[in-house]
Amino acid sequence: IDRIRQAKAIAIFLETGTNPQLAQQVSADTGIPVVMDLYTHSISDPGGDAPTYIDMMKFDVRQIVNALK
Repeated sequence: IDRIRQAKAIAIFLETGTNPQLAQQVSADTGIPVVMDLYTHSISDPGGDAPTYIDMMKFDVRQIVNALK
């Protein structure tokens, strides 16, 4: 938590399927929001946010950019 504060991090990023407990605790302790739905190793279902590789990349970039604003 001290290193996160020193680095002035403004978001915590997790991929889909990751256990969010530690990130949520760090978020509670620091006030930094958690983005928990990045796709890294797979795409979503056909009706989801990232049904193709290109959609996955666009979705992840939007999530990251929005969190860093």
